[in-house]
Amino acid sequence: MYYSRLKIDNQERFFEDIYTDIQRYKGLIDVLLEYDIEFAKTEGETFNNYLKAFKHFYGDDEPEDEIRTDNDITTDSSLQIDATN
Repeated sequence: MYYSRLKIDNQERFFEDIYTDIQRYKGLIDVLLEYDIEFAKTEGETFNNYLKAFKHFYGDDEPEDEIRTDNDITTDSSLQIDATN
């Protein structure tokens, strides 16, 4: 939540850090999907709410759902978590 309180100009300066932290968070939720689906759903919703604070980086469009063909390698470039798997 720290980054979301910064002005957009400062967020742009810290974009790489913000992006890295978002990807780390997404990775943790991906692991949860393998071990605790219910908790992953809850955390996925929290994650998606945090992403709303950074819409200016990725636009207002909702990412399309993609079918994962390999659990080890994600082909999805979107940031949102689909916790319904």
